[in-house]
Amino acid sequence: QQQQVLHAVTHHVYPDITRQNFNTPEALDSTLDEISWYTALIRSLAPGAQIWAGENGPIAGGQNGTCGEASVCRTYASALWYADDLALRARHGFVQYQRQSFIGGAYGLTESVSSHFQSGLGSEEALAL
Repeated sequence: QQQQVLHAVTHHVYPDITRQNFNTPEALDSTLDEISWYTALIRSLAPGAQIWAGENGPIAGGQNGTCGEASVCRTYASALWYADDLALRARHGFVQYQRQSFIGGAYGLTESVSSHFQSGLGSEEALAL
């Protein structure tokens, strides 16, 4: 009896969502073909492995490796992409999703503010309301 050794595989994507295309079906579905062949390949080669969405964000690059000030990050448009991408991946059997990043950071969905307070994980980010 062969023992399965591969627990999970990840898929990373930055689909170039912008302030101009965030609400178009073409932009929102731009990763659909890739997700389709990727999940089919994983299911055929490692049928018991979980498929995780790891390190995903609306756009890559920018200023010093960040989204950049004029990007879609930290905007309502980014939230729409995020919700759509979560649903798309759930529909294709992804069981975990890591957004790059949700609070603060270079790709944050929400703003963060620096503070002298730290959480138990050592984070120096607080949600700006």
